[in-house]
Amino acid sequence: MAISIEPLSAIDHADLAWTLYTANRFEEALSLAKTGIELDANSFLSHRLCGLCYTALGRHEEAIDTLTHLLAISGRHQHALNALIWAHCSNTNFEEARKLMVELEGGSSSDYIAGTYAGLSAAFLGDLTKAVDYLEKAYDDHDPMLTQLKYLPYVPESLKEEPRFWNLLARIGYPN
Repeated sequence: MAISIEPLSAIDHADLAWTLYTANRFEEALSLAKTGIELDANSFLSHRLCGLCYTALGRHEEAIDTLTHLLAISGRHQHALNALIWAHCSNTNFEEARKLMVELEGGSSSDYIAGTYAGLSAAFLGDLTKAVDYLEKAYDDHDPMLTQLKYLPYVPESLKEEPRFWNLLARIGYPN
């Protein structure tokens, strides 16, 4: 509906792309995200969604290229860093992903790090203890991304097998 009212809005295209992405409709989401980039070459959300879709579709080089570009145009925003960590891990380039994680964690002491995304990055890197610690911090901080955690397509399988993850989801109050 929003796109029919504002067909030239990159944000509206990105919003619908996010909805389709979370419904595992990656090709459709990718198409909308690309349109968002055509409408606004600097659309953070559209670039991020393109990168996430490419990762989900196993198009790793395109994901890494897109997210590396996003990192540059966003001033190395933490959401771009996390998405690039996930793309590198999905492409088994753990060395580069670890370097990015060090960068993420080594930011200014006054920079807020979103615990949900940092937790997912730690899980992608195989550190489930750190992942749960970040998610617990996100819970304490009332990180709004926790409200989608159970349904996000990019939650690593290793984390889904972790009992502490399910304990956290129960505390959040997800319905069964």
